[in-house]
Amino acid sequence: MHQPLTVLVFVVMILLQTGCSDLRGETVTRSQAANDHRVMRLKVIKVYDNDQNQYTTEFRVWHIVEVEVMDGPEGWLGKTLELPFDDFVASSPPLPGDVVTVAPADWVSSTDPHKTRAFGE
Repeated sequence: MHQPLTVLVFVVMILLQTGCSDLRGETVTRSQAANDHRVMRLKVIKVYDNDQNQYTTEFRVWHIVEVEVMDGPEGWLGKTLELPFDDFVASSPPLPGDVVTVAPADWVSSTDPHKTRAFGE
């Protein structure tokens, strides 16, 4: 009786690890992003809806924003990153094709609850 359930769980785990995710870049966790205040110029490639925790189960990560680093820290230029986005901090995510100037922390942690800098304004 336990064997069919075990096989099903194993198959689901393999599917989750091998191709069910469209993410292509280097994933930045919420805690990494919250501590990264380096301002970068980013081109938004794709925005993934994480409302069902398809991409991460981290607390208050409602979207994953895939970006290309156009200007920023040495070593990150030209890289594709997957950045967490919290709707409660930064309102709504940017759209694919947008070029934004922002620090990863701006999308997940607010220093002033009355002012956010979602797009580097």
